[in-house]
Order: sequence, then C-alpha cells, then structure tokens
Amino acid sequence: MAETKFRQSALHETLPVGSGSRAKIRALLHPRVAHGGPQSRGKRKTARPFEKKAPLHVVLSSKRAKGAWSLEHRRNRSRISGMMYTYAERFKVKVLQARIEGGRIHLLVRARDRKALADFLRVLAGRVAVVVSGAKRNVKKVGKFWDELCWSRLVNWGREFHHAMNVVREGIPAAMESQNAHEDAAKKPDGTAGPGPDSL
Repeated sequence: MAETKFRQSALHETLPVGSGSRAKIRALLHPRVAHGGPQSRGKRKTARPFEKKAPLHVVLSSKRAKGAWSLEHRRNRSRISGMMYTYAERFKVKVLQARIEGGRIHLLVRARDRKALADFLRVLAGRVAVVVSGAKRNVKKVGKFWDELCWSRLVNWGREFHHAMNVVREGIPAAMESQNAHEDAAKKPDGTAGPGPDSL
C-alpha cells in the first residue's frame, strides 16, 4: 500500500498542473472529507463527499437568524425540530444527533445515498428559511437567509464519531471554522488538503 501511494505521488508530480489525470490522482492521495461553508465559495458544482456507511456532521448557519428570526425563538424551534425529523423520514435519512442554536443547526446524520442526502438538505434548508422569515413567493421577498452552502464533513467511526456527537450535543459554535482552519493548515503545496482525522 505504501509503495503504491509513493508511485502515485511520484506520478502526480510529473503530470501537467490542471490536467484531469493529475486531479484524479490527487483525489486518491488526498480525498476530500469536508464541503460547503466559506471554503466552497464558487465551487457549488463540486460533489459533496459522501460514503454510505459514514456519518456526516452537517452545519447550516445564518447570521440573519436573530431576534424573531432566531432559530431558537419559541415560535421557530419546535417547528424546525418537527421539519427536521419529518424530512429525515421522507428521504430515509437517519438523524443521529441534532442541536438547534440561535443562528445554527448542527446535525449528525447518515443517508442511504447521495441523492437522499442532497434532497434532505435542500428541502430542510429551504423550508426553514421560509418558516423563519415568513417569505412568500411574489409577495414577501427577504433575500438570502443562509450564509453559505451547507457545510458537511465525513466522520470516521470510533473516537472521531464520539467527538462529533459531543460537538453536536454541546453545540460548540466554532466547529465549522476550526475545521476549515485545520484544513487550511494541512494543505499541501499543490493546494490539496488532508482529511484531518483528529478534529472537526
């Protein structure tokens, strides 16, 4: 295995920068585990990392969720929680842990396939924005509610999974930013980032 990786790494360095072959080998050497958030601006067409057997830590974040628009507001919290589990059941997504904060929704989920996950996140994000803001098509337009594309990260079973459960349960607010900072620090000379197995 180590010898194979060494050969792939050597081949990677010989291929032209920007070529499809170089990108494929880079993906094998340094697989992406996180997607969305500030790091994905301008990269919406990049596929969200997904593994059927792996849980994902998901964060939806909004700086506009304040006052009556706060996700924790008594008018919003129970409705958001209800939608969360209703859509999870509809799209066959298992919610392992969840937490609703003032401006964030933390989820630890597992999905049967990539499409089910995408549909769940799309519908949940859209409906929460409408319910909280009271937006109505062609009547009341409120603009963009969520800050960025929904952030997610594949989580390994074991210690990392238990850490993710604690992050979601306790609502550590800097989880997304700390992971993005970790990935920035772990970036390789060619711009790729390692998986960062010890943090979220």
